[in-house]
Amino acid sequence: IVSSSADPRDPSIIRNDIIKLVVAGGYQCTPGCVGSDDCCGSSNGYPTLEGSITNSIEVFDPFQGYIGAFIASTSLKLARADATISELPDRKLLIAGGMGTDKKPRAEAEVLIFDDKGVLAKPDFTSNKMAVGRYLHAATALDSGMILISGGFGANGTLDSAELYSP
Repeated sequence: IVSSSADPRDPSIIRNDIIKLVVAGGYQCTPGCVGSDDCCGSSNGYPTLEGSITNSIEVFDPFQGYIGAFIASTSLKLARADATISELPDRKLLIAGGMGTDKKPRAEAEVLIFDDKGVLAKPDFTSNKMAVGRYLHAATALDSGMILISGGFGANGTLDSAELYSP
C-alpha cells in the first residue's frame, strides 16, 4: 500500500509516506511436520496442501532493520488461499474471493484498513459479496476506485464472468 501526498513546499513533488507489502492468507506448511492434516505432507515427492490454508496476515516493512522485515499482524476473519489483494482509496486493501478450508470458492471479501502510521487494523467484511465465489481470479484497480474482478475458477470450473466492487 502506498500513501502519497504532495510536498507542501513544492506541490509538483509527490512524497510517499507509507510503503508496505501485505501478504494475506495462502498456504502455510509447518516445517518438519509429516502425515498430519494441519501441515504439508508429501505425495510422490510433491507437497500436498491439505489443511494448510491460513488466515494469517504479515506486513513487510522496508524500513525495519537493515533490509526490512515481515511482521506478523492481525488475522483475516476467514482463512483463504488464491485470493486477490487490491488497493482501495484511503489506505485500504480489498481481499476478495479465494479458496476456503472446505475447498470451496469464497464469495466473501474483507477490507484491511491502515491507520495514519501504517499500522494494520482488524479486517472487516464488506457488505456486498461477489455474485460468484471464485479463486485464482484477476483483480484490477480502476481509476474510478472500483475493482474489476474477472475470471478464475468457481464451484463448477472455469469462470468467464466479471464483476465490479465499489468501495
